[in-house]
Amino acid sequence: MFSYVYLLTSFILSILIMLKTEQFGKIYGFLLLAVLITVCYTLLFALHILIFALIGFTIHTDKLPENIHNIYRKIGFDTLKVFLDTLQVHVHANGMERVPDGKFLLVCNHLTAFDPMIELLLFKKYNLAFVSKQENMRIPFVGRYMSAVGCIPLNREDAREALKSINKAADYIITGKANMGIYPEGRVNKSEDVLLPFRNGAFRIAKKADVPILVATIRGTEAIRHQFLRRRTQVYVDVLEVVPEETVKSCSTTELSNLCRDIMEKHLLNVKHA
Repeated sequence: MFSYVYLLTSFILSILIMLKTEQFGKIYGFLLLAVLITVCYTLLFALHILIFALIGFTIHTDKLPENIHNIYRKIGFDTLKVFLDTLQVHVHANGMERVPDGKFLLVCNHLTAFDPMIELLLFKKYNLAFVSKQENMRIPFVGRYMSAVGCIPLNREDAREALKSINKAADYIITGKANMGIYPEGRVNKSEDVLLPFRNGAFRIAKKADVPILVATIRGTEAIRHQFLRRRTQVYVDVLEVVPEETVKSCSTTELSNLCRDIMEKHLLNVKHA
C-alpha cells in the first residue's frame, strides 16, 4: 500500500514541479519527469526507513512484547512490503491451499537474504517467524524488529545454545505464539547443487512441538540484486507437501530430514530441467 501511495505522491509532486517551472514544453521534458518521480520516491522511501529506524530504538530485546501481534510487527511488515515493491519483486505462490490452518513448522531451501523477507509476508496470516542465525539478529534496527515479531537467534557454533533455541522455537509453536520457519541447509546455497546437505537437528522442533512439517521451495531471489534497477524479478514459492504429525512422531530427525530433502530436491530438479 505505502509503495503505491509513495509512487502516486511522487507523480503528483513531479507534475506540479514541471508545471511550475514550465518544463513540459522542453525536448527533455518527459525525461526530467521520470527523474523527478524517481527522486521524490527515493526521498519518501528514505523517510520511511528513517522512521522505521527511529522506532526501532524503542525495542528492548531484553523486554520483548509477549504477543507477536504488536506495533513493531505492523511497522516491520509495512516496511518489508515497501522495500520489496521498490526492488520490483513479484511473488508467485503455488500450493498455498496446502498450508495447515493450525500449527506447523515450515522448512524451505535458502538462496539469499531476501528469502525470509518474502516468506514472512507471504505467510503473514499464519503468524510465521524464523529461527535465524544470531548474526542476523545483530543487524542494526532489523535485528530488533526480528526479535519483536518472534524470530529466534540460533548459535550454530554452540550445541547447547542451539538446543535452547530449538526448544524455544518448539515452545513458541506449542503455545501458539508463532509458527516457525527454518532453513535446514543452515546457510545460503551459493553452489551449483539445488540443495546443500541438511542439518538434522532443526527437525527436532517439529518432533518436540508435535506438529506437521510444511515443505516448500523458493526460486528466483538470487536475481533480485542484479535486476531491480532494470526490470521486475519473478520469485516463485511452491508449497509442496505437508508431512503429517503421525509421520513426524514415527520418524527420527534424520529420517524426517531425508524425507523433506527428497521432496524438495525432486521438485527443484524437475523445475531446473523443465
